[in-house]
Amino acid sequence: MYFILLLLLSFLQSAFELPSKVNCLFPHSTQENREISFTTYRPFGQSYLHTSQLQFSTKIKNYTLSSDLFYMGDSLYSELSTSHWVGIKWTAKAIIKFGISYHELDIIDLDKITTFTNSFNINLKISQSSNISILGGHLYQSNTDLELPQSFAIQYLWQNSQHANYNYHIKKEVGFPSEHNLFSTYPLLEDKFYIRIGYLSGSSEIFFSSILRFTKLSAEPFFLYHPQLGQSLGMQINIY
Repeated sequence: MYFILLLLLSFLQSAFELPSKVNCLFPHSTQENREISFTTYRPFGQSYLHTSQLQFSTKIKNYTLSSDLFYMGDSLYSELSTSHWVGIKWTAKAIIKFGISYHELDIIDLDKITTFTNSFNINLKISQSSNISILGGHLYQSNTDLELPQSFAIQYLWQNSQHANYNYHIKKEVGFPSEHNLFSTYPLLEDKFYIRIGYLSGSSEIFFSSILRFTKLSAEPFFLYHPQLGQSLGMQINIY
């Protein structure tokens, strides 16, 4: 039975990566105002990989709070992930965050795999136009013998006076090659319409989206293209 489970997980490796991929595509805003985001995403047109993610972030006094809820799957296979962060202003230009995460993988007729994660995040404001985010220290604890890799990531964001921004994200998991993700966002029509392009080296996908901004709302239809697997379609909606 354990061999069957490992065999299934080898085929579902891309599915295991989806929460990390969605968080890379749509990280929490660096703003301290309240924000709610909803993302729906169907990778490569596969219904059993259809994912939904809800993000929430806000500030209470000197603390920033954020939460994610991620779900993917169908009646035969499902994956649930949730994480919660508390941030404390360390200095005038630095915020340190501590987080806990829960991940559950459920395959019909097999035991559930549950994983708990402890994490930290340091956000440094380098200048008025840029900041750097360091995410790491993942400590995995599972109720099975399955060993999930520890990871470390760095994300750099730069924004110019025209509100165009450039986002570079590198992730390294123990025992796996490093992944490099690069995104650029360009404002058009007086900051009401944006286009965003990017590349994810880990999955060899090209990312493209358009962003429509309103006073309290933005909508971002997007797609990713893989040369062998085809395209993935999705939508993100933000409420400020």
